[in-house]
Amino acid sequence: MAKASDNVYPKLIVSEGTAPASPAAGQQKLFVDSADHKLKRKDSAGTVTTVEGASYTDEQARDAIGAALVAGSGISIVVDDPGDTITVANTGATTKSVNAQTGTSYTLVLGDAGKFITMTNAAASTLTVPPNSSVAFPVGTLIEGAQLGAGLVTLTQGAGVTINATPGLKLAAQYGTFGILKTATDVWLAFGRLSA
Repeated sequence: MAKASDNVYPKLIVSEGTAPASPAAGQQKLFVDSADHKLKRKDSAGTVTTVEGASYTDEQARDAIGAALVAGSGISIVVDDPGDTITVANTGATTKSVNAQTGTSYTLVLGDAGKFITMTNAAASTLTVPPNSSVAFPVGTLIEGAQLGAGLVTLTQGAGVTINATPGLKLAAQYGTFGILKTATDVWLAFGRLSA
């Protein structure tokens, strides 16, 4: 099984080989142990647990990863495996984590994937989408949000980033909502209550 490179979903990271470094608090890492070929999990305390007791097979990995996701909160993941792609769908959770911003500028970070960003300020503010070279969101990443303050929010393109939208990249009014979807490297599609 090849390493699932650049998997940025915040609660689950998949890799292959020896036990990876411990993840941050609240996260877990799944890996296929290269010694015994078993699927294992490592938590933020450094504890390694065997998830699938038999030697790794694609079917066992699907089942084990699926079980881990069902126990999580709306995580979706694609495991890159040359010759065989393992895809596990979103668990359908109905809750979404909110990142509340109160300043006049905010630049998205990897942990914002799948979150709802609120911008609350009386003054105009910007929400910047950084280039793939600095924050490598996977294609298909969806980030949503809203302008809760009176200050106009503008979606801003980082260096080399294109945000396609109509009629423009500004939120139309207070309490207006938006979504941005990454459609290609450094290309995003914005939708919602936008204005020129």
